[in-house]
Amino acid sequence: MPEKRGTENALGRTLRRLNAPSLWPVLLGWLLALGLLLPALDALALEAAGDAVTACTLCALLCALPGLMPRRRWLAWAAGGAAVLLWLLTSGALPRLGAMLGAAVHLFSGNVEPLRVYASEIAALGGVLLTLGCFAIARQSAGLYPALSLTMVVMLLVWLSGADTPLWLFAPALAALCVLFAFSGDETVSRGRALAVSAVAVALAVGMAPWLRFTSPTLEDFADRLRTYITDTFFFTEPREVYSLHVDGYQPLETRLGGPANVQERPVMTVYTPSALLLRGSIQNEYNGLAWSDTLSMRRYLYADPRHADTRAQTQDEDLPEEALRSQALFETVEVRITMQSDSASTLFVPLRFTSLSTPMSMVPYFNASSEMFITRNLAAGDEYSFRAPVLSADDARLPALLAAAAQNAGARDMASYLGVPGALAEDVRTLTLSVIENCATPLEKALAIRDYLRETFEYSLTPAEPPDNQDFVSYFLLREKKGYCTYFASAMAIMGRIAGLPTRYIEGYLAQPVDGVALVTSKSAHAWAEVYFEGFGWLPFDATPSEGTGGSGGEGQDETGQGQGPQDEPSPQDEPSPQDEPSPPPEGGESQEDDPGSQNAPEETEQSVPQQSQGDVPQSVSQAQPSPSPEPDAPDEPDTEPSEDPAPREKDASRWWLWLLLLLLAVLLALRAWQTLPQTAQKRAKDEDERLLVWYRALLGLLAAAGLGAEPSESPSTHALRLEGAVPQEAKLLEVADAVTLLGYGRYGASPAQTQEARRCYRILWHALPWRARLRWCCKRMWKGIGSVKQVP
Repeated sequence: MPEKRGTENALGRTLRRLNAPSLWPVLLGWLLALGLLLPALDALALEAAGDAVTACTLCALLCALPGLMPRRRWLAWAAGGAAVLLWLLTSGALPRLGAMLGAAVHLFSGNVEPLRVYASEIAALGGVLLTLGCFAIARQSAGLYPALSLTMVVMLLVWLSGADTPLWLFAPALAALCVLFAFSGDETVSRGRALAVSAVAVALAVGMAPWLRFTSPTLEDFADRLRTYITDTFFFTEPREVYSLHVDGYQPLETRLGGPANVQERPVMTVYTPSALLLRGSIQNEYNGLAWSDTLSMRRYLYADPRHADTRAQTQDEDLPEEALRSQALFETVEVRITMQSDSASTLFVPLRFTSLSTPMSMVPYFNASSEMFITRNLAAGDEYSFRAPVLSADDARLPALLAAAAQNAGARDMASYLGVPGALAEDVRTLTLSVIENCATPLEKALAIRDYLRETFEYSLTPAEPPDNQDFVSYFLLREKKGYCTYFASAMAIMGRIAGLPTRYIEGYLAQPVDGVALVTSKSAHAWAEVYFEGFGWLPFDATPSEGTGGSGGEGQDETGQGQGPQDEPSPQDEPSPQDEPSPPPEGGESQEDDPGSQNAPEETEQSVPQQSQGDVPQSVSQAQPSPSPEPDAPDEPDTEPSEDPAPREKDASRWWLWLLLLLLAVLLALRAWQTLPQTAQKRAKDEDERLLVWYRALLGLLAAAGLGAEPSESPSTHALRLEGAVPQEAKLLEVADAVTLLGYGRYGASPAQTQEARRCYRILWHALPWRARLRWCCKRMWKGIGSVKQVP
């Protein structure tokens, strides 16, 4: 009989432990973890729901062991840790962990495929980590708020992913949130009843959702546009198409410059402008002897992001020249509005130094280090945007004095990327250039002399012969062919400028020439020109194409007569270039690529005209000549990690879009929690004057404990106050407050409004008197655990 009685007692103790309050956080943590992990796996298309449930359940059982073995708690935790370690060693998950983390990097570029190989490991590891985290959250008296924020973040990310995740997968988390909400309002509520009511409510809500589905087309469209806008603004990691003259027929050889043009006229855009404008598309800095490419656009920057204001000002010449010089009439702006008439690449066509860019919600503008503007998708017919821009002319009589003044206070700037010339360039081109600028004294005179020489000496033709693929293109044009169209003249202008010591770059875009304020831009208006950099002033366009060409000589407001400082004695070039090293034909590859933040591999882009794919941002029609060198990988996250146009790893900031979103949400929730746990707020929830007094006394105890002046376990409120008489300001009258609390607890005297007011005044005095570190510790503890129970006197 004693044996039987002992067995019954042990069984009874075990059953009581299974119903103990310490096990409820385990159950709620398990429900919360399941309700977060299952939707996340579904959104990522990882078929490992069974592994997730198993991992969450096993981890929950391990968390329950200390509650079932209160006298051997340390043994329970040790057994749980040993079990997890044993699983890692025997399952083979530990060696695969590094590879799994490497595959997870691709998630930030939208590539989920590498993760599917590790679906089981991800589900198991996620189940363990989430269950432990949710268990820790559920144990806290204020666990509702971090649990709610975590659930909202997961729901938001699933929604933004566009996955059609069933609502019922969130049901366990929703039930856990309901129970936590019930506990937060009244700790004495029946846990079993709260869980039952929550489960029924969630089941009814989820079950009725498909039958009650009703959406307003207007609101649904707004939600879709809002999701697209958020994705474009924070999560833009996709590859994109870059504009190329090839789509308009001016680069028929695709990967090389030159050859007979094949222009098929089609409408491109309507530009409302009072003046002629050169609308820049792609900006390229490196010339390899056969073609141009962009090696600088390794980052994407959100145009409206204030963190990148300095970068935007530098790339767009917003701060050049200095403000006193920019106020001159030369920089007066005109208003321009563009309406696209046909689909195009993602590139936004804008002139130099534009301001006040206005785009609709569906067009989120970005820029890169080469100053190219673009949006997160291809332009479509009907898209509209507007801006203001100055119309600068290299022939303006006011420009020489302005450049001279700007150069006086110019800061040093590294322009090495805009000065390179290929080794295969003919020596006769160097000799020719030096003779053209022989009598020029200033950089502007050199640039004008080169431009005018090209306009006056060479013939405009859309049918030049195909250039050889083993000879420098500019040398061939200047010394042999002597005729061509805009790409010929722009390339020669840029390379001769570099020989003259001028930083230059090659631009492709469109020339808008309005009639009565409206320019109907077609593919025949596609154009190429060069830009020259002047110290302290910035970039200035130079259109060297003769007036018979698309650009004429009136590009960007320049005089069509092409007047400028030219050489007095025009040299006669030789027919054949001197023997030089032949440039190697370019390997197949991409134009400059923009790498996505946080990625180690540049995304592949779909080309518009050529089915072949290349990495990164690819020209609209075909990848061009020489691939850009890959920059060194950045750290996992850097302030400006907008996708690069070369196969470079993505930088930090953009790769952590989710972190910024999470931080913003957590900041709001923390502010809400801080406000909710203020004594002033807590006293408003008190039922009577007694509870209001205890709210302030609890706050006083927490503040004193944070300063190292807490009460001993055996001390009464009055004894504690007497001990602190010399440690706190006398005007705080802590003893009077303690006496009132003692009478309330032991003498059964009710509190009065005057006593509550005195406790509030005491708290305010101590708050200002104690060190800031103590106040900070108290705030953190208060936000984490609350002020404390007011059901009884401390």
